[in-house]
Amino acid sequence: MTDRYIADEMYRLRRMILADCHIKGRVVEIKLDPHTNIEGTNTAGKTTLLRVQSLFWGLKPTEAQEWAADKLPMAEYFFPRESSLLIFEYTRPEGQVCQVLITSNKDKSILQYRFVNKAYDENDYGGRSGYMRSVY
Repeated sequence: MTDRYIADEMYRLRRMILADCHIKGRVVEIKLDPHTNIEGTNTAGKTTLLRVQSLFWGLKPTEAQEWAADKLPMAEYFFPRESSLLIFEYTRPEGQVCQVLITSNKDKSILQYRFVNKAYDENDYGGRSGYMRSVY
């Protein structure tokens, strides 16, 4: 079995989109290819970003966070508003592109997952088109 065969048989995370999450009114899109580099100063959020990505792979939020005592719980930090939304765009082994949408319930006690059988398109999220946008 070649490395190429193994890579073709896996789920592949393509993009992570944070809409109105920890930065109010902003959509941040991070492209995740095999050579993604995350850099920043101390306390810029690099480790937090990696922990959030682990939610896609099935880690429970309580297992993904090792917050300091003075930090908000993950659901409160990433989903402070009802409009807050975390989107993972991924490719299935057969090549189809899909999305996982994550949001929180009103009291921030439960993360809610929705699966969408198509690629991410910002036009599908009509209320978000006026947000400032960053693409990395």
